[in-house]
Amino acid sequence: MSRVKDDAVGLARGAVELRPYDPAWARWFELERIALQADVPELLEVEHIGSTSIPGIEAKPVIDMQASW
Repeated sequence: MSRVKDDAVGLARGAVELRPYDPAWARWFELERIALQADVPELLEVEHIGSTSIPGIEAKPVIDMQASW
């Protein structure tokens, strides 16, 4: 479950919506990465992927992450 408590992230089921780039997406990813690595210490890496990871472009306000171990 996400630890980010903000209406600016996420969409209703079945919804597709693009929003202007938000620098907060990178900070929200960092918060989730830190929490995930604390919960699963054997993870080697957690990366921010998808459209919210690309500064300056419109994106669906969903923080996509990829974890590897």
